[in-house]
Amino acid sequence: MKLMRKYIFLLLGIIALFCSCKDSSSSNCSQCSGITQSDEINPAAVKDVLNEDTAPFHVALPCEVTVYGSGNAKGFYEVFSNNDLSKNIMYTDYATQKQIYLCSQPSCAHNNEICTSWIPPGEYTVYPVALDEGIALLYSGRNDFSKIEIADANGANRKILTEFGSGVEIDPGAAVNDKYIVVKTTSYFTDDNEQINIAQELLAVDLSNGKRYKLCTTDDMVNISPFEPGYLSLFFRGVSESGFIVKTIRVNDYAINENVYFDESFALPTNSQEHTIYEIPFDGSKAKKLLTFHQNECFEEVYGDSLFYLKNNGENQYSLEKINTQTLEHNVIVSDFRQTNIQTNISEALFSDTFLVARVEDFVILNTLSSNIIKDNGDIELVYKSYAIDINTGKMHELTLSNYFSATQLPVSIIAQTDTKLLVHAKIEEVQKTGTQVQMTERLAGLISKEDYLNSQPNYVMINALRKPM
Repeated sequence: MKLMRKYIFLLLGIIALFCSCKDSSSSNCSQCSGITQSDEINPAAVKDVLNEDTAPFHVALPCEVTVYGSGNAKGFYEVFSNNDLSKNIMYTDYATQKQIYLCSQPSCAHNNEICTSWIPPGEYTVYPVALDEGIALLYSGRNDFSKIEIADANGANRKILTEFGSGVEIDPGAAVNDKYIVVKTTSYFTDDNEQINIAQELLAVDLSNGKRYKLCTTDDMVNISPFEPGYLSLFFRGVSESGFIVKTIRVNDYAINENVYFDESFALPTNSQEHTIYEIPFDGSKAKKLLTFHQNECFEEVYGDSLFYLKNNGENQYSLEKINTQTLEHNVIVSDFRQTNIQTNISEALFSDTFLVARVEDFVILNTLSSNIIKDNGDIELVYKSYAIDINTGKMHELTLSNYFSATQLPVSIIAQTDTKLLVHAKIEEVQKTGTQVQMTERLAGLISKEDYLNSQPNYVMINALRKPM
């Protein structure tokens, strides 16, 4: 029974880890432990891959659990699923404010291989990635489906760039430059004892020939069960100005107090989940340790040349801090949200309900659960608020653009950015699914200037959309 309880707690902790990735700070530089550069490619070769005469890397597909698509300066790509498990690539043109099927054929039904927007039926997820010249499609499925295709920007000339073997998934998130696309894969396999094991790798794939290079891997996770102490998972977190940002989460052993109730002992496994964030420099040098902490102590995001993170200092004292990934200089932007220039409910909210969601110009955007109340009809109403924090001064102001649906007030979410504009979910509507009594939500996209967004002015240019995400 004790062993079963331990595994249950550990499993729940791992699930929470994958869903939230909430992250204390230790910014000392040290050699990366737990991840290794591939034995198949020496540091000089890594340096050649990362530091050739190429354009800088940038994140083209967010490294998040929920991903709507990928954009560039001209437009935004999305993939929508159909009832028969086929899919279609949709494209939103910023100049015309219209969403179209990625197909130029007049009167096309968009339901067969003749259409450049159509993707055959299959039990896989497809992520679009906007390239400098064209588009990449990441097919992620565990049963011989995982592959990367590339095509022209209009969807034509689609071809397979590289294919993966059985049991490999491509995780959400991709960084690109003019020569490579960088993705993280998760491989599942069984050992001689029929134990399922997992290996994870960060790969650079040559866009010209499909050749794959391992940038880092979790070799020491092999033959370790996800339920056992020592298990290590790898996350791709983004790109700084000087390298790729990855995070490892190691499961350590912990004690279970058998004399307390389940809900009290559930918090104990959080101390077993040790988060460490590294930068893999573009110059091919050893990975640098940026930050280490336990679950629910910090929540991190990568913006530009810095790693930003919310830190839980205890007693409802939360701070916003950053580490320059090149110099390792550490700065506190907001030391205590209770002492800011405006009245907020951040210090009263659970740390797990407070998130960094974006950077717009010199402002970091923070969302937090402001209140949850039970209405007269019994519904639980959730109210989230949003704040813009000046990274130079620490001053804050509230952002009031929001949507209300399903008894939830939610700040307007940013889908993509250009130099001057944001693509956002300007409206969220509740609709009834055709032929059923089921209520669904539809997200309507709109363009807004960064200035209007930061000043909470709802001056949207709505997108004329043929298909809307739920």
